[in-house]
Amino acid sequence: MDSARARKPSPFGPEGSLSPVSALFAVLGFVFLFLYVQGAVRAGVMGIAQKLQAERSSAQYESQLADLRRERDAATATAREAAVPAEPEGLREDIATRLKKEFARAGVAAEVDPRTGEVAIPFAQVTFDYNSDQLKPRMKSILRKAIPTYARAVLSSRATSEAIAGFEIVGFASPTYGGKYVDPAAFQGPSREGLNYNMELSTRRARAIFEFAFDPRQLRFPHQERMLRMTKVSGVSHLQADPARPGAKGRDFCSRYDCAAHQKVLLRFSLRAREPASQGGAK
Repeated sequence: MDSARARKPSPFGPEGSLSPVSALFAVLGFVFLFLYVQGAVRAGVMGIAQKLQAERSSAQYESQLADLRRERDAATATAREAAVPAEPEGLREDIATRLKKEFARAGVAAEVDPRTGEVAIPFAQVTFDYNSDQLKPRMKSILRKAIPTYARAVLSSRATSEAIAGFEIVGFASPTYGGKYVDPAAFQGPSREGLNYNMELSTRRARAIFEFAFDPRQLRFPHQERMLRMTKVSGVSHLQADPARPGAKGRDFCSRYDCAAHQKVLLRFSLRAREPASQGGAK
């Protein structure tokens, strides 16, 4: 019965060997497989090489760009320094001397920087309430003497008055936030939040002083309107505060450190540029 069955043609030759046709297909398949693998490997290698080249080119570009930026910044800084007109020589120191004398005469405990003429007016032991920009009666009493004295010292002299370019009232804040001490040298996380909040708070405090000083219902003094037109406000948060022990609570900080010293008001003035000397003789 088995002998009667029709035998299927085998791809193999005698004794299991491949027929020529099958062998040819096997060789062609191997060749195609080899070529495919070779192409894939080559493509992968080229892709990696291109990626490395791109990264290298990008790094070189960034380095060149950084060099160009540094050159640009250096050139800009040099140009600005050359373009900044010089102040009248010695005038700032003269104004500082006059301010110190006028404040002493008025009995105002002001700190005058003899070099810059900046005036720090501490509010003694009176401080702003926590998170507040409301001026207390004692603060207003100090400002009623300090602001007119400042204006008189700077603007009464015609020569000095004409040299003044503007004024600035700078507000401050204690290095506390959320009931805790904030490190003035830290700028991340909660310290950053405290810095931003106190920047806004110190600016509001400067604005409160500005509004009080130039409100005719609260205060009247010579040169008030002129000084108003020339004054701007700003805040410095707690960036100029003294460092203290990290982790101290807000109340603990104020009991161990002088919070009042960080709630002063700073008055600044700027001077007009000195007129450049004329070149050549008269025509």
